Amino acid sequence: MAPTPSQSFPLSPQQRQLWLRRDHSAGALQAVLACRGPAGSEAVRDAVRELVARHEILRTRFPRAAGLQVPVQAVAEAPEPHWSEADLADQEDPEGRLAALCDETRSSLAALDDEALGQEQ
Repeated sequence: MAPTPSQSFPLSPQQRQLWLRRDHSAGALQAVLACRGPAGSEAVRDAVRELVARHEILRTRFPRAAGLQVPVQAVAEAPEPHWSEADLADQEDPEGRLAALCDETRSSLAALDDEALGQEQ
């Protein structure tokens, strides 16, 4: 669902300049955490949720509705970041597999954003 005007804000001049210069095929900020040892994935996930809840910019999306040349800022209320896990310990090429997983995630998140805005990829 696209944000309504009351739920969104115009881009700052700096954000607008970054948007106009960026590659519009890239959709989301991604982070890769390499965990070794007894750190449970649920504890790491809880820490990421808390971090996202504390910092509004980490919940900010920049959707572009049909008819607009630049997007608007929309801050999500519920801090539930997209999360996936992969064990790459037994992979022949773990870095290559990680890059492929990141590409797949970016593509699926971009498709979700387009679908939410009623746009085709």
